[in-house]
Amino acid sequence: MKFNYNFLILFFITTCQLIGQGGIIKHEKSAYDSYTLFYLSDFNANGIIYTAYLVDNCGYVINEWVDIPRPRHHIRLLENGNLFYLTGDRFTSESHIYEFDWDGELVVDVEINESNFFLDYETIKLENGHYLCGARRTYGPEYFENIGFDPNDDNRETCDIIVEIDTAGTFVWEWNICDHVIQERNPQAPNYGSLKENPQLLNVDAIADFDWGTETFMINGFDYNSDLDQIALSLRKLGEVGIIDHSTTTLEAQGHTGGVHDKGGDFLYRWGNPQNYHRGTQEDRTLYFQHNPNWIKYGEHKGKLIVFNNNLNNPYFSFNDRYSSVEIFDSEVAADGSYAIDSVAAFSPLISDYSINNELTRVDFYSGYISGTQVLPNGHVLISVGGGPILEVDSFGAVVWEYDVLIPFRSEKYGLDYPAFEGKDLTSGRELFVSGVECKLFTSTAESEVDEHIDVVFPNPSNGQFQIKASFQSENYDFSVRDLNGNRIEFERTRTQLMLQNASSQLYILEITDRNNQRKYFQKLLVSI
Repeated sequence: MKFNYNFLILFFITTCQLIGQGGIIKHEKSAYDSYTLFYLSDFNANGIIYTAYLVDNCGYVINEWVDIPRPRHHIRLLENGNLFYLTGDRFTSESHIYEFDWDGELVVDVEINESNFFLDYETIKLENGHYLCGARRTYGPEYFENIGFDPNDDNRETCDIIVEIDTAGTFVWEWNICDHVIQERNPQAPNYGSLKENPQLLNVDAIADFDWGTETFMINGFDYNSDLDQIALSLRKLGEVGIIDHSTTTLEAQGHTGGVHDKGGDFLYRWGNPQNYHRGTQEDRTLYFQHNPNWIKYGEHKGKLIVFNNNLNNPYFSFNDRYSSVEIFDSEVAADGSYAIDSVAAFSPLISDYSINNELTRVDFYSGYISGTQVLPNGHVLISVGGGPILEVDSFGAVVWEYDVLIPFRSEKYGLDYPAFEGKDLTSGRELFVSGVECKLFTSTAESEVDEHIDVVFPNPSNGQFQIKASFQSENYDFSVRDLNGNRIEFERTRTQLMLQNASSQLYILEITDRNNQRKYFQKLLVSI
């Protein structure tokens, strides 16, 4: 009998969230000026509840979505400000795609009830408004035997799929990983063939049984490239990232021809463990139970792929010396979206172009499960370590931002100019977890936007006491004051006066938020004592 590791992980993460949080550990001035999105679980009288948080770089809450249905597993923030994710239940075959607006109101609920089917892991909203989703279909032992699985292995129950769903819940495209398998164990069984001669197919006998075994290849994350119309998949139990063609029809995706590249639903490219198709050895393996492959959109590695390498069950590590890594590699995609491979060698490259880990860059982190990574617009790398912390690493391999929070899956960072924040109240609220570390917000506001200020208070300069102009005396305006290093300044405010406490002779920044019109105003304040 297989042990239920899913329950163990959920219990561990949930329990740890209740007994300790670290909050902000480090925030350097070079960190990406952004907000970070993640969700947490907690308990109330009715059981486990889930809340999504958006926090600033000092860990203060900008927005939260309270008591939402359990995400499964990754959440995103759309450009319209909606919280977006999917959820699915294997046992009830009930799945949903949710969108909650900025105020927490449910505005989209695409419900899917199809037997032996459930959504899983994550979804991406396409430009046509459809949803590209990870999912699974469940089958009996006969199905797996009929496609070449070993009949002595009766643990298999699900096949991973990628499905495109419209806003009405209709499936408009589907790709099933079990349509693209091979085995060379038994010439009398289906899908028999040479692994070396068919790198476009996946070996059913290479699936790892390190932990639970009901899944097949276990797609635990994916990304979509609209320029290539291709999908990058994390094949967790093979230790590989694979790329498939999205230009096919559903019928073509079931076979081996059709689509722009005439490969049908077969793999165009794969990387991380070439021994799976007999074009490498154990020493050539890089990935171990990885998560979150995605195309890099910014910086010196733009166009390459990045992936979080969990390094779970890596035979070259002792238990005490384990570490995870972030791997960046170049798939060397051609201008037409194809990938070169000859009849003998593996897909290139054999090793990654760049790696962030304890040995090479002295960034020490480890999580055997979940986790993720992405390259930010400033070229830094965000690393979501499953169970915490969240790290931002610069191009020199130095950690410039660290937030110790026990995330159940992974996080996302969004720049302050992300369209979702336009017209929203972005006033910082409470500090979610008090770390005791002094944190300064180094924002572009203090350096550029403030030059286009308006006069809200006078006299200016003053000794720290300012009169508020009549047009801003309404309680509809929120006031905040910082020094030029981003430190919050304590002040008292009445309807007509603003009084800075313990102010010294220097320049300050006054930020005013108009709650009615969802606008922000800025003014330089010069204190002369």
